[in-house]
Amino acid sequence: MGGGGAEGHRPRTATGEAGRVASADTLKTLLQDDERFGSQTREQLTGAIEEFRVAGIGQGVIRPDVPSADILMSLAGVTLVAGAAPQRAQAERLLDLLMDGLTRPHVWRGPC
Repeated sequence: MGGGGAEGHRPRTATGEAGRVASADTLKTLLQDDERFGSQTREQLTGAIEEFRVAGIGQGVIRPDVPSADILMSLAGVTLVAGAAPQRAQAERLLDLLMDGLTRPHVWRGPC
């Protein structure tokens, strides 16, 4: 057991309803427009999504008219409403809806 290695060690995670609520609250904080909370994290997440978005556009599988920030907020919504383990099937359906919208032909209904 020596050496202080992490082998076999699993990090503690919040579970159940309390964990879901805590995760939802954290996500809300990270995504707020208030510059005091989450601005850097929100920018990092948007940047990561942008890399995937650009790659998908280059391959012709993602619509070019949907901003990364909108994708992030959609993913956040899925996490907030269906982030608990018992809601996995619902989360999968919601993600399917998101991907269907991102991959269908250009039908944007408003300005970015």
